[in-house]
Amino acid sequence: GAAVVARSIPIEVDTTPPTAIVTPHSSEFARGVIDLNGTAVDRNFQEASITARAEGDDRDENVSRILSPLSGTRLASWNTLGRRGLARVEMRVSDFAGNTSSTTLAVRIDNDAPDVDIDEPREGGEFGVDAPITVRGVVYDAHLASYSAIVRNSNSSVVIPVGGGTNNILGEVLGTIPTGLLPDGTYFIDVSAGDRAGSTALSRRRFVVFRGDPVVALTSPSEGANITGVVPVLGSVSDTDLDFVRVEYGPGS
Repeated sequence: GAAVVARSIPIEVDTTPPTAIVTPHSSEFARGVIDLNGTAVDRNFQEASITARAEGDDRDENVSRILSPLSGTRLASWNTLGRRGLARVEMRVSDFAGNTSSTTLAVRIDNDAPDVDIDEPREGGEFGVDAPITVRGVVYDAHLASYSAIVRNSNSSVVIPVGGGTNNILGEVLGTIPTGLLPDGTYFIDVSAGDRAGSTALSRRRFVVFRGDPVVALTSPSEGANITGVVPVLGSVSDTDLDFVRVEYGPGS
């Protein structure tokens, strides 16, 4: 009779879908060029592809094609400049057995810096110590994280916090400056703000604290007195920020 030959061929059955994980570099908010981190692995890995679409886009953008498995590392970078609003990032992973996996990440794009402006006090304004200075202005951002207002001198050896918060301010009080704590001189108001995507902005105003000229009184010798020899000169000088006192004499007229 006819001979029968049997052969066995090993077949690997793979029904396990690939692992697909993608996360943003830092938070749910993004600006500029962002790193997309994650994992795309399978024992029979074939490829992975990452696409993205932001609000207003008419089609998906091909961000990256991955031909080797990657685990717990940067998968791709995506340039979000010129985009805003909610975006969807999707990664699809396939293996040679025909299994596929996909994952979707929602990212809110904010490439706009906060709007920061100081309305009051005016630039170069001069103030005494009779009342505090009220700082008014605008701090606005759709995703504001916080703002702060400080007063400092020209070399920042004096820095005083005068305001701050996490709410948008529209033409209202940003802070109050206690001028009584400041020596005479030139100062700057810095109002800075940051949003949840990491953008920052700064507005600055210069002002002057001046309490007035020193008060000087000469009590001896008296006006018109005839003097000879060594005569003591008596009097008083008063100023909160007194720098120096100089006494001069010369021939009368």
